[in-house]
Amino acid sequence: MIIGFRFMSHDQGVSRLRARYLLKIPTVRMLNSAQVAKQLNIALESGLTLQSGLRLVAQSFENIIARDELVAAGDAIANGTSLSKSLAVSSLFDRPAVEMVKLAEASGSLAGAFAHIAEHDESKARGQIEKLMTLMTPVLTLAMGLLIGSLIVSVMQSVLSINDLAFQ
Repeated sequence: MIIGFRFMSHDQGVSRLRARYLLKIPTVRMLNSAQVAKQLNIALESGLTLQSGLRLVAQSFENIIARDELVAAGDAIANGTSLSKSLAVSSLFDRPAVEMVKLAEASGSLAGAFAHIAEHDESKARGQIEKLMTLMTPVLTLAMGLLIGSLIVSVMQSVLSINDLAFQ
């Protein structure tokens, strides 16, 4: 199975399908959104144009869908579409983030907006991860208890069955 997964991971169709499903997980999408926003903030503050910043950020992504959406946003900007409209069709950013980008385009402060989006998405994802970890502790405790309990029961049954053989 491991070898099959390794071969399937090199297939473009399987990689796209996996990337699409990963972006449907809210925490993963938020972490990707925060990463894009943080990198775009750095690119814009360092003086890169928006289009070249999007292409540079797209190259740093492993997720194929996110990479393609960022390249498509850069191409749309080259064709005259606003960044907010090109990000609205993307699965990376949620609606409030797109609205913030729209306001930042109008005011000319995109770098600050991306910094705020990154901070917001990171804190929200961190909160969701903490909730998940809080839920995982009792679940893992119960699973370990069941595993150890079943092990003890099987050992006791073996000991009792040996004892029954001795009395026959």
